Amino acid sequence: MQDDAITGILYVAFGLVALVTLGKHDVPNIRQHPDNSAVRVAVALNAPDDGPTQADGTYPAILAYNEVGDYIGWSDWQHRPHIKSGGFHDVIIEQQKGPGQQATYLQLFAGTDAVCIAYISQTWADGTTRGWLGDMGRACGRPYYYSHIFVGNDGHVPDCIWMDADHSDDPDHDKPAALQIHMQEYTNLTTAYSRDPAHYCDEECIIFHRDPTKHLDFKKHPPKEDRLFRGNHPPGGPCCMDDDGYAKIKTKRQRQQQPRNRRSPALAARLVSSPHGKHSATDLCGSELSHGPDFVSWSERVFCDMGTKVSWPLCGSGGSVGGEEGEGECYEWETHSLVTGGRKVARDYATVEEWE
Repeated sequence: MQDDAITGILYVAFGLVALVTLGKHDVPNIRQHPDNSAVRVAVALNAPDDGPTQADGTYPAILAYNEVGDYIGWSDWQHRPHIKSGGFHDVIIEQQKGPGQQATYLQLFAGTDAVCIAYISQTWADGTTRGWLGDMGRACGRPYYYSHIFVGNDGHVPDCIWMDADHSDDPDHDKPAALQIHMQEYTNLTTAYSRDPAHYCDEECIIFHRDPTKHLDFKKHPPKEDRLFRGNHPPGGPCCMDDDGYAKIKTKRQRQQQPRNRRSPALAARLVSSPHGKHSATDLCGSELSHGPDFVSWSERVFCDMGTKVSWPLCGSGGSVGGEEGEGECYEWETHSLVTGGRKVARDYATVEEWE
């Protein structure tokens, strides 16, 4: 029996291991057969190819495995629901290969619309609950953005991790097409858990896969047989595997040579603002890993141009950009314009999202 559907979820932020306590409202609540489990995926943002006004993202296809790595079940691959920005959806994992077993490993396979996942939670057949936070994407060196999803009894607002199957949103960015998560590793059952932040990015906890789809047909049905991803890198560092199944860690030189900040038209035509103190526009602009729409932090009164990774003070904030050369330059919220060189340069946003 589950303990009032409350589970302690471990994550890494600012180089430290932290804890969020999930409540009943954070886990799947759909009715299920006693042999099956359920999974919830909550998203912060989606970036469809057909424009920014239809903010839908396809629910990931899911495969489930037990603690010894046996393939035990799958989600419905033919009817994968869409999730609205800021929403979630619960699905059943049909455990035909392992009725009633604990689905401690999950593999999630993204669709062709880039989606930014804020958290994943599950309810096993026996009622036990588990969870995972999108903060781990940033912690493990993957592309991220802020979310406006509240998780846990203390109202934690996680970052979200980008996933994309075809990389059409940004072919040069390292968005994983698939995640393999050992859900058990992110649960605080006792005080005997690892306090080493690097542990939670090791392959025994999580593997990021860029192109796992050669043997999978998402339009038909899940595979009859499958296996866990196996990494190939030393402990203590994040892993992103190529389509041959080998881990690849980019060198500093490769990262410096990689083009940055390319965005789809959908993301470039979108602006997000937030009042939350955790949502720093300055930090977002200063991160090589951040990816997404332009951003305004009301707590800082700063605008971040995510295309150029340059931050601007809001007009009337008494700030400037770039010292003396940037004196008087600012972002005007009312007209969505950059004020520079004595003139206004309008930003042509199709969508403006004001988070609360």
